[in-house]
This record gives sequence, structure tokens and C-alpha cells, in this order.
Amino acid sequence: MRNTRLPAYAQMHNHDAAVPYIVISPFSEWGLSETLRLLRQYRIYNNIAVSVRAGGHGYFNGASCEGVMINLSNMTSACIKDDVLILDPGGILGQTIHYLNKAEKVVPHGDCYEVAAGGHFTTAGWDVILSRKYGLGCQPLLGGRVVLWDGTVLEVNESSYPDLMWAMRGGAAAEVGVVSRLDLQLVDAPKYATWRESVLDLRQLRVCIENNIVAKAVGLPRELSIYFKVVFVQKKEEPVCHVSLFSLLPVSENISILREHLGNGIMDAFSDVEGGAPDQLLTSECCRPPPF
Repeated sequence: MRNTRLPAYAQMHNHDAAVPYIVISPFSEWGLSETLRLLRQYRIYNNIAVSVRAGGHGYFNGASCEGVMINLSNMTSACIKDDVLILDPGGILGQTIHYLNKAEKVVPHGDCYEVAAGGHFTTAGWDVILSRKYGLGCQPLLGGRVVLWDGTVLEVNESSYPDLMWAMRGGAAAEVGVVSRLDLQLVDAPKYATWRESVLDLRQLRVCIENNIVAKAVGLPRELSIYFKVVFVQKKEEPVCHVSLFSLLPVSENISILREHLGNGIMDAFSDVEGGAPDQLLTSECCRPPPF
């Protein structure tokens, strides 16, 4: 019998998430191929909703449907060969980070550790430190393997199937089939990972806006990124503005670059933040082993 009264934590943040009638969990590409072949053979696609779940997402249950769910969480193999990370779709991001750390390599990725590779590296993979220089996680994708909805398995790269390659890099992977393997180009881990987050008051934020900080930030080197985030917090009527710096450069270079590109007006506006000098706000000594 279908259980429609799951506890809230089982449905993540979406309490109206659909619960599938059937969950199919293949352990291999062959099992996945046979599943899709049989669904087509018995015309399941024509009458019943079918969804594919690699690992889901910590914020919502977006891979659910009320019909048949294909669960790829048992397909978790991973290895690194010649600076290429080869992943099965069910391996979670925490596992991927472990492999990268051991090899001292990086690829852009998000920060939700339980998200799996299948959907993550074919749709986005925004990295607060690496993305400005190396792009989203889907951009280093070199190819992989795709199982079409009729069960056919294809080896995909720029030369063999350029349209499918485009789909795998964020175009429309879910429309053409199920990704059963991903090949990602790696780069060496950077020597520095510097970051800092502070809160701006209304005066400091006004100075930033009047001095066109967003336009100026566009011209920063790709190794350095500035983010603004406006949020509401409990017991405060006014929103709070956070400014964050993420950099792949040493602290001394950050200071010089920020003053050159943002100007003294913006940097001096930060002088009262947390009682620190302007250089300390955005470039305090935060160099640590890269968190990749």
C-alpha cells in the first residue's frame, strides 16, 4: 500500500512532494538499460509518469513523481584517470570531494554534500570559489555515457554526438535519456583559498552603490569574486546585507587588487565594520588548505 503519511523530514522542505508508487533501483548500467527498455516495451511512458533520481537535493524533493521513480543511488563507482574524474551518477558530492582531495585536484561543484553527480554535473554545479575562473560544474564535462529512453547505450563526446554533449552540459540531459557515466576534466588544486564574510550597515551599502561596486567588481581578475547577499533575520525589522570575498590569491595580492579596482572610496567605507581596518574586512588572514 502506498504510504501517504511520511514524516516531514522524509519529504525534505517540500511537504507536498509526490511519493512514487514504484521505485526501481538498478545497480549497473545494464540494469538501467533493461529498465528503460522494459518501460518502453510495455508502454509505461504513455500512461504513467516516470522520474529519475540520482541523489535528490537537500532543499527539495524535485525528483519525485506519483508513478515510477528510477533510483540511481546504487550506481556509485568513481575513479581518476589522467586528470579526468570518472563518475557514476549515484555517487554523492561528499564522495566526489574525497576523491578530489586525495588527488589534489579540483572541479567546480556546489556545497550540498548529499547531492549526487547525475543531476549535479549535468545542470549546474555553482562553486563560490572556483566558478568565476573555471565555470559551472557542467562546463568541464568531457563526455560520458547516456542510456536513451529505449535502452540504447551511447558513448557521448564532442565528436561522436555533439547534440547529446550539449544536452549533458546543461542543455537538456533529462529530455534525451539517463546519464550513466560522467567524465570531468580536472585541474590542479590551487595553493590558496581565501575567504571572508562581513555585514554592512546601511551607510556602507549606500557608499558601495554610489561608487558602482557591482560594475567595478566585473573587472576583477577571475581568481577573485565578491558576492552581496541581502537577508532577513529574526528579531530585526530591516534586512541585513552580507558582503563576501572568495579568492584563489594570497592576501597581499587581494588587498592591492581590491584597492585598484574598487577604489579607496569603497574600501574606506568598510573601515568601521567589526572595528577593523578596510584591508582587514575583505582580506583578513583566512588562508587555509583549500576546502575542495
